[in-house]
Amino acid sequence: MGNDFVVTGLKPDLAGIREVLHTAPVADMCREAAQICAAKCNSLLPEKYLKHGARFDAKWVNREYTAAGLVYCSGAENGIWAGRANAKLNILKKGCRG
Repeated sequence: MGNDFVVTGLKPDLAGIREVLHTAPVADMCREAAQICAAKCNSLLPEKYLKHGARFDAKWVNREYTAAGLVYCSGAENGIWAGRANAKLNILKKGCRG
């Protein structure tokens, strides 16, 4: 059975969408997902980089039209060692994969 009923001319309520995106439950959900990914990334870091203080951290990003969890390189030397580990081993992609 196909789609026999098509509605046209619908417009999203952008103010309502933005209002929901910026609520505490959405922030908690995004932050939790990012923290899980950051923990996975940290578990993939080799000892060589951990000795230099490399780590990945998570935070919630709230922008005008979007809300997201963000995983970023941090730790010693302003995240340089975590960035090097990511460049060499592709850790962010491996750790944040669904």
